[in-house]
Amino acid sequence: MRINFCILFSVFLSAQAGAATLIDPANSGLLYTGRWDQSSPSEPWAQAKGSSLIAAFGGTRISAIFSATTTDYLRIIIDGDAASSEKIQIASCADSCELASELESGSSHTIEIIKETDVGRWTFHGFELNDGASISLPESLDPMVRRIVFYGDSNLAGYSLESEQNESGTAL
Repeated sequence: MRINFCILFSVFLSAQAGAATLIDPANSGLLYTGRWDQSSPSEPWAQAKGSSLIAAFGGTRISAIFSATTTDYLRIIIDGDAASSEKIQIASCADSCELASELESGSSHTIEIIKETDVGRWTFHGFELNDGASISLPESLDPMVRRIVFYGDSNLAGYSLESEQNESGTAL
């Protein structure tokens, strides 16, 4: 019998942290931007660099469950503080990853997760919040309030992320 140690470890950590509220990826409080395949609403995935997921949440900690077809990197921005954002690596097994902890109690927080690499694809399996905490769309990002359309080439879509020079798709 083969045991997926990533999932087993994830379940162990969740049990140690106390009860958690699980947020399904199909929750209407999540805003997906960029190129997402949502043909299976409970397992949305993105392959394109710059694709992101945004939400507001209550509680003092937030974790997420991801899987990836290969090693992938995501940028995590909490409460709009891009300067203090963290880049995390996710691997090819579903795993619960703590994204923020020890946040101010009683406050609403925001999270933005951005795909930084152009290899493989990552699948979002949901958030884990403090027991009883909830998730919603940030008021400032309600998709019905305003819409902007950008026209441009692959650089505008994030192709040159983490590149100091624009050397086209042939340079690695």
